[in-house]
Amino acid sequence: MSYKAKISKTANGVKEKKSVLFIEYLLVDAPAKTKIETEDTNANIDGYIELLDEDGYPKGKVTIQVKTVNKVDENKNRFPCPTSLFAHAEVTTDIVLLIAVDHSQNVALWKYISRSLLEENRSKEEQETITLHFGNEEKLSSSTLSTTLQTWRSISQREVKINQDASYLSAENEKLRQLILQSQNSTFKIAKEDVIKIQQFSDAYNHLLDSEFRYIKETIFPKCWKRGIAIYTFGDTELCYSLFNIKYGENSLLMKQLPETVMRYDKGDYSSCQYQSNDIKENHKLMAIKLVKTHVEKFIKERRIIPAYDEFILEYVRDFCVYSNRELNIDDSKLSDIPKLIEQIKHKYPRISSMPHTVLRGHKKIPINILYEGLLFLQNRGYTKIPSLYPNRGNYADSGLVSSWYTPELAFQKLQMVVTVAYSAYSDFINNNFPFLAKELDCYYGANIIVIDLEYTSDGWPCIYILFLKNQMPDNTKKIIFTKKESSPLLKENEVEEYSKLFQLPLVTYQGKQYVLFRGQGGDAHKYLFDRYNFLSVFYDVLEDRMQEYFKQITEN
Repeated sequence: MSYKAKISKTANGVKEKKSVLFIEYLLVDAPAKTKIETEDTNANIDGYIELLDEDGYPKGKVTIQVKTVNKVDENKNRFPCPTSLFAHAEVTTDIVLLIAVDHSQNVALWKYISRSLLEENRSKEEQETITLHFGNEEKLSSSTLSTTLQTWRSISQREVKINQDASYLSAENEKLRQLILQSQNSTFKIAKEDVIKIQQFSDAYNHLLDSEFRYIKETIFPKCWKRGIAIYTFGDTELCYSLFNIKYGENSLLMKQLPETVMRYDKGDYSSCQYQSNDIKENHKLMAIKLVKTHVEKFIKERRIIPAYDEFILEYVRDFCVYSNRELNIDDSKLSDIPKLIEQIKHKYPRISSMPHTVLRGHKKIPINILYEGLLFLQNRGYTKIPSLYPNRGNYADSGLVSSWYTPELAFQKLQMVVTVAYSAYSDFINNNFPFLAKELDCYYGANIIVIDLEYTSDGWPCIYILFLKNQMPDNTKKIIFTKKESSPLLKENEVEEYSKLFQLPLVTYQGKQYVLFRGQGGDAHKYLFDRYNFLSVFYDVLEDRMQEYFKQITEN
């Protein structure tokens, strides 16, 4: 069993902003640094508080979710905490705090979502919320600021000690120590220098998954503490191994050697054999990077998440219902009615809230839980109908093309909408989930202006061109410009007819300023205009491009 997570919700409204400002005002002169987002799209956290000593040196860090106490709970020292925060705390190594601001008391109620609190509420994991009660020592105000920060520092230092202090192992009793030693593989015959290489690989691999790519680890390998490696064959020019999860609370070795014959039965979730090389011996850091790259590629290929934007969810639900209606067997009259859709799905799949369900299309299983969660998300956002997001399609009067195609003007309108929403969602996604790589994965590639140009006429195939312009002078400008090729100001100002000619110029002129044109890409515009799930396709297209570029750079350096 596990706590029931839910789709990310965007924190909206004046109340949430007011609560964040209340916390930041309390901490403005305190030995602490805050980074708290408002109106964010992250599922379970709003930011963090870095804890400092009196000299300003870091002494710990806590991850927080900020909430506002509702009128019904004001002055009662209680708050219905979303169960999704418990789900997040269960799979992360962060210190997670709920901070619920009670403006009627001018206090912020706080609760550490600890392992013991998770276990105490295990019977409530299927609920949407869990009501928490707060003692006097769990109130943050101007009068309790010093003691509260000291408590948080103590919690942070205690958790760091438990996880990192090597003296913890030496304090174990002899019986436990012998038990651990007995669990070592007695047939471990790898040379010491090779063991060191494997340990270095394990350190590099797990470090990447615990830092830069922690979100990938938490998504693909939920509840995983570390990734272990089983060695079957290890030589100068041969290597057979598999990788496996070591979950929290599980007593298992990070590294073990097993007979090669066992590999067919114990492959873990990833296995590989090399018979002409040994990547661990040759370059353990590069091998760690390449493995993480395969995890990222898996995440992108499977489209593991849908950004919690109304446009993404509306488009996904609408396209899913239209293209999978035969498999869903849902009455056409209910396809745009959200309450009726929810009712019919719950009637067909009574346990959909607690277990996965799929429909079969050909040989492919299509999960419908995402559809159901998307409908609930929209209902909670106040939607009762599924509106059409795009301008209506129309046929070309002079070409006879089918009416499912857009006219050039409608295509341009849709392109602007899809790119604007998808790029915004991408930026939020990277900043929230890959904070250490926010600069490297920026969709602007360091540019100041992205020019997105559509070539789309009644007698031609729709094409898109994306150009990246960087100012030679320091400039914080970041904007996206949409143009049509037949009236492109970039082509006219530089007196050329094709974009390829621009790359032959040392500098290009745009609106009277000179820029370096350092990158360009283009191709078929179908994924932006005609394919299913346009927002999602563009989002993952940008993510794939940026990740490929990032891995290319770090593997070549």
